[in-house]
Amino acid sequence: MFTVVILIAVVMTTLTNGIKNVAATDIANSSAYDVIVTLNGEDMRASDLRDFENVTGALDSYESLWFGDYCTGSSRVYGIGQFNELNEYVRALRYDGDNLDELLRNTAHGIIVDEYWARVQNLSVGDVVTFFADEKQSNEIGNFTVAGFWDSSTGTTDRGFVGISLDDFQSLITDVPDKVLVRTSTPGSVVQAISERYLDTGIAAVDTMIGMLFACVVLGAIIIVCGIVSNLIVSFIGRKKEYAVMYSVCMSKRQLMNMLLWEFLFSCISVGLVSIVAGFALSEWFLSKAANGTGMVI
Repeated sequence: MFTVVILIAVVMTTLTNGIKNVAATDIANSSAYDVIVTLNGEDMRASDLRDFENVTGALDSYESLWFGDYCTGSSRVYGIGQFNELNEYVRALRYDGDNLDELLRNTAHGIIVDEYWARVQNLSVGDVVTFFADEKQSNEIGNFTVAGFWDSSTGTTDRGFVGISLDDFQSLITDVPDKVLVRTSTPGSVVQAISERYLDTGIAAVDTMIGMLFACVVLGAIIIVCGIVSNLIVSFIGRKKEYAVMYSVCMSKRQLMNMLLWEFLFSCISVGLVSIVAGFALSEWFLSKAANGTGMVI
C-alpha cells in the first residue's frame, strides 16, 4: 500500500508541476506585464503609476467584452491608440500587415478580427459585423466594418480578440481605461504600494494568480489520491472471501501478495495515465478561461 501511495504521489506531483510550468510559459509568451490594476471608479491612469518605485512601465488598457455572431461566446475588444505600444504588453496580438493604427483611423468604424474566425464566418475586408453589449443580444453597440485580420492564437483558446480604434472605443463605451498593465521587478511591493494609495482598486500580481491556480490543482490532486487509496482499501476488504478461496486452493501467500501488488500497480498506472492525458488536454482550456476572466491573457 505504501508503494502505491508513493507512485500516485509521484504521478500527481509530475502532473501539477507540469501544469504550473505550462501556465508560466504561456503567460511569458503572451503577456509582458507583472501586475494588473483593475479600476473601480478610481481617477487613475498609467501615468500615475509610472512614478512608483520599481515600476518600469505602465499602460492604460481599454478593453471590454462584447457579444455577437462573430465568434462563440464573448469577444475581448481592445481600443487601440498605438498598436505597437499595446503589443509590447499583450503579445498575443500579432499583426503582419501595414500600419494598423492608420488602417483603423482610415476605416469608418473599422475593426480588426482574428483570422481564424474570419475563415469560419467567411469574412472579408469590407464586411459588416454587429456587436452587442449583452449575451442575449438585446443591447446593440453598433455595426463595424472589417478592416483587417490578426492572429491571436497564442491568447485564449477561443481566439475572440477584436481591435477597434481608441476614438471609437471611447465614444461608444467610456473614456476611462478598464485596467492598467504594469511592469515591475518587484510585484509584491508594487501591489502593496498601489493598494495603500488607491483603496478601492482591484490589484493582482500575475505570479499570485498562477499560485492560486496551482493551489487549486494541488487540492484536486490530493482529493484524487485520497479517492484512489480509499477505493483500493474498500476493494481489498470486499474481496477477502475471494482471497481466502485462492489461498485455500494452494495459492501461496507470496503469489497472493504479488497478484494484489500487480492489481494495485495496474490500477494506479491506468489512473495516472488517464489523469496526465486529460489534465494536459484540459489545462490550456481551463487556465485560459480562468485567467481571461480576470483580464490576464494566456
